[in-house]
Amino acid sequence: MKNEKGIALLYSLLLSVIIMAALAVGAQLIVTSLRESHKQKAIYAQGEAIAKAGIAESLSWFRRQQKQPIAVGYPVVGTYPDSAFHPRENTDTLEESVGLVGEIVLDEILSLWARYEVKRQNSDNYADPSLTDPDAVHDITGQKLQSYKTGQGLVWAIQSTGYVFVKRDPSKKHNEPPNEVVGRAIISTEFRRLTIKLPSVAAALYIDRGGPSGGKRLKVLNKAEVKGATGTYGVVRRGGQPADIGSAPKGYVSSEFNANTTSLILEPERIFEVSADELKLMSDYLVSSVPKLPYSSSRDLPAIGIYYIDCPGNTAVFNNNYPLNTSGIIFVNGNLSIQSCNTGTYFTGVIYVNNGSVTINGPILISGALICNNKGLQYVTINGSTGSAEISYDPEIISLVRQQLTQYRENKSVYRVHSVLK
Repeated sequence: MKNEKGIALLYSLLLSVIIMAALAVGAQLIVTSLRESHKQKAIYAQGEAIAKAGIAESLSWFRRQQKQPIAVGYPVVGTYPDSAFHPRENTDTLEESVGLVGEIVLDEILSLWARYEVKRQNSDNYADPSLTDPDAVHDITGQKLQSYKTGQGLVWAIQSTGYVFVKRDPSKKHNEPPNEVVGRAIISTEFRRLTIKLPSVAAALYIDRGGPSGGKRLKVLNKAEVKGATGTYGVVRRGGQPADIGSAPKGYVSSEFNANTTSLILEPERIFEVSADELKLMSDYLVSSVPKLPYSSSRDLPAIGIYYIDCPGNTAVFNNNYPLNTSGIIFVNGNLSIQSCNTGTYFTGVIYVNNGSVTINGPILISGALICNNKGLQYVTINGSTGSAEISYDPEIISLVRQQLTQYRENKSVYRVHSVLK
């Protein structure tokens, strides 16, 4: 009996040791698995980061080319639609035959490197559609813009592949043994050039609706002025009642033009050739209210930019605390109110108000154009009672803003991380 009890105790001890050993091994496996998982996630993140770097470098390449837009025939000679995207070795890329290529070292001890590739379309492949590389950069202007053709270079589909690899032999390619790719990410997006395409009838103020019958919803009061350049109109409106120019002798519209219902279309797609939602994601500053704009401590805004204020049903209010003193494009999705400011308000460029009322109080000078896509019962009131209020058409300023802000921009609405693979 004693021997049996001793043997049972021995077995029990052995079983406990085995269980403890198994638990220790299991715990070690879990720790190792977690470490490997974290390591792999880090590699995936690095792959995505380098793919993003390829997108950023591609956008930089498109913007810095001397001739714009990047279209068939320049900046390099070519006849097929994608030929204009051709980065050069020694200035743009490590491998001209591939496209836009860059590499950086991540860890010298582990020989861990990162690489991005933005492929260009090879002319030999383009002759045979079955050989066209679907992963290469493509001019898709004709697919995106009805009034343009592919090859005009206004819209480009971009794909960047980011690799994380171990470089064991510098004389070999990144994916050629003994080198080994340990992570890969693919990102696609779209580059577009914006436009500022005003209606053929030049004016300082465009209104889609002048107001319903029986009501004058365009009011230019007291010391307010809406002035067209020589041979142009102060106001162009579609339908509605004539402007109420107030009782003060200096309040006036230099000239008015009442367009027919088909010639004055002020939708964002017509003015900027992108939808309001696309412009929102291509803007420099996207906010829901004026105080969220990037004001400095001295209440200054950046010198120029595309400012998108998304406040449907609400009002974007510029005032003494948040003045509108800048240039560029102001897009307000909602109502706009510019209140009196002690130092005055000076804006150069284009203001676009989408489905909202506009109230402007002097002292203020707007040089460029104001567009009001107000199809409902919204009103436009320009009042100079607290100081002169002037809106002046200035084609030179519009041209300057067009040059500064309509360069290639990333359309983030089509931004995709397609895969994260080894």
